[in-house]
Amino acid sequence: MTSGMYEGAIQDLIDALGRLPGIGPKSAQRIAFHILQSENETAHALVDAIRCALFGPIPGKRPKASMRSWIAPSYMPVLISPYSFR
Repeated sequence: MTSGMYEGAIQDLIDALGRLPGIGPKSAQRIAFHILQSENETAHALVDAIRCALFGPIPGKRPKASMRSWIAPSYMPVLISPYSFR
């Protein structure tokens, strides 16, 4: 993508979101600014949820209930499956 109107980390975030299936440039921009304008705890919960989904639980850190709000219920069995990414 990188043909956006923003620079640096903001454009990197928009580009990364835009590479997700079904997310176009406008949606990527809206999602990026929603994340950036949300409370820090919300953004951290999203980051933690992604890390946990990819690498399993973070040692010494208990998953927060708020992380579940970022994950659609239909994906929950996949994320807690023994066949998850590790």
